[in-house]
Amino acid sequence: LHDALPIYLSLQYGLVPESSYGYSAYATVVGPIYGDYQLAYQFASLALKITEKFNNLALKATITMTACNNLMLWREHIKHFENLNAEGYKAGLESGNFQHSGYLLMFRLFNSFDRGKFLEDIMTNLPGYLSFCRETKNEVTVDIILSLQLSLSNLLAITPDKLSFDNEELSEEQFLLACQENRSSIALCKYHTLKSQIGRAHV
Repeated sequence: LHDALPIYLSLQYGLVPESSYGYSAYATVVGPIYGDYQLAYQFASLALKITEKFNNLALKATITMTACNNLMLWREHIKHFENLNAEGYKAGLESGNFQHSGYLLMFRLFNSFDRGKFLEDIMTNLPGYLSFCRETKNEVTVDIILSLQLSLSNLLAITPDKLSFDNEELSEEQFLLACQENRSSIALCKYHTLKSQIGRAHV
């Protein structure tokens, strides 16, 4: 009921830019929790349209990150969100919402990896994205991107051996310690998931 309240208020009194939060939040309930991903897709799409209606660039970056990378992808292939994510990233830059621009860069890397794009191309783009997140103090995103960098280093055979995930810039031990210090549980989860998948591939 709490998540539905912003929608009720928007229906009763009219839309405001922040209504997009309400529709996006409700989508996270009806989709991942109740399993109605079609309805979640519709609410997420509506949230994006609300940001367009009010031309709120900061909200556009925030809602794009959630809608395209956490909700709508359950009903549509992630390749269809490449342009939307790029628009969301640009909106974040123009509005000063650098936090969500950083999130969108991170998702761009992982989406490219999940789509099976050339690993060399992903690795080429990664340092620039990492630099942006460091400059904007987005530590959690930095750690998540580093989890991919170590994994790519192994897959591209630029680690000492196939069981190693160390590269010239960062060792696995240093990465794990930094994640613990930063309380980056998502980065740790991402890393251990990637590492287990890579380990199976090497068997």
